[in-house]
Amino acid sequence: SCLDSLHSGQLVRSATDQFIAPVYIGDVCRAVDFLIQKKKHGIFHVSSPQVISRYELGTRIADYFGFDLNLVQPCRVSDFNFIEPRAAHYHLSSQKLQSLAFEYTPLEETFKIIDVNYQKKK
Repeated sequence: SCLDSLHSGQLVRSATDQFIAPVYIGDVCRAVDFLIQKKKHGIFHVSSPQVISRYELGTRIADYFGFDLNLVQPCRVSDFNFIEPRAAHYHLSSQKLQSLAFEYTPLEETFKIIDVNYQKKK
């Protein structure tokens, strides 16, 4: 994981031109329960409304956990040797779920949860 790499002092290459909407797995579980309780049917995307680049996510992780920001190296998706092409945007619209007043855990709160779980793992 990015956190393991940073913890061991390894460089983490992160794309500045690929955008994601990281969602806390607890929010996925809450969303399913929320939709069941509301007796909703259909397709609902459980995707964070906060869209950021992989590079921004890497620097925010490094900053939150107190690692040297220089360990997160900016790059482009094309710098990786993937066999298949990669999209620039890996996120879905969360508007339908949000219209029901579902609230996602902010990224910084997710970092706190990850920190507690990471400490338990050690």
